[in-house]
Amino acid sequence: MYKDSLDMRGHVKYDLFDEFGNIKQSFETANTVTELHDAVIAQQARLGESGVTVIGWIDFGTGTGQGSSDTTLDTVITEARIGVSKATAAGGDDNDLVVYATVAAGEYTATINEAGLFRGKRTANMMCYDDNSASGLNINKGATDTLAITWTITYGSS
Repeated sequence: MYKDSLDMRGHVKYDLFDEFGNIKQSFETANTVTELHDAVIAQQARLGESGVTVIGWIDFGTGTGQGSSDTTLDTVITEARIGVSKATAAGGDDNDLVVYATVAAGEYTATINEAGLFRGKRTANMMCYDDNSASGLNINKGATDTLAITWTITYGSS
């Protein structure tokens, strides 16, 4: 009997550093991959590289409770959208998309309870979601702290 092993899984890691480069908080968890992300993968297969806007932004918020059918955060921290600094395949795992972003010291002082991975700058195109109701996400980013995010999406078995 044929068994299909293709599925999508998300994983995100947050590292919060103080002004001296010491880790204040480190947190890793699985996250929700949205229905929109699933649809975009199918669209990419149909249209090719020029047909789909790539994942390029991370937003943060103070809310919770979004699911796979949601395309926005619950409560956005309006100034907290950051661009992705790099997106690569992970070593031999060419079916893993790894997205990196950093929130520098002096940017976005807040308690972060939810995060979303987005394509483009519009807000209603969330591809993955993490919050404190699912994973316990609760990062208190101070003015002198730097937050590094590594978000991995696995397509199929890896």
